[in-house]
Amino acid sequence: MIYRSETEAAPRYAAAVLLRFLCHYLVDSVPDIGLTELAESTIALFNYYQMPRSSAAFSISEQRQIPATLGKVFESPGFHVELE
Repeated sequence: MIYRSETEAAPRYAAAVLLRFLCHYLVDSVPDIGLTELAESTIALFNYYQMPRSSAAFSISEQRQIPATLGKVFESPGFHVELE
């Protein structure tokens, strides 16, 4: 058991522990026909969360400035709404 403090009357569990318990319960509840799809989805999630955080597509250190150019101004045509 995980206790936050030895003086608490009722133990409080970390959110991660409760979520892991919920995930185990849900996986155990999936019927056999859905296990293949569950395994594929779980592997995809596992692979996603195993990616290194430093390989992000946009990094602050890679910023560069691109000068903006002013183009034509577009005036949108008006529209009329009739209330019934």
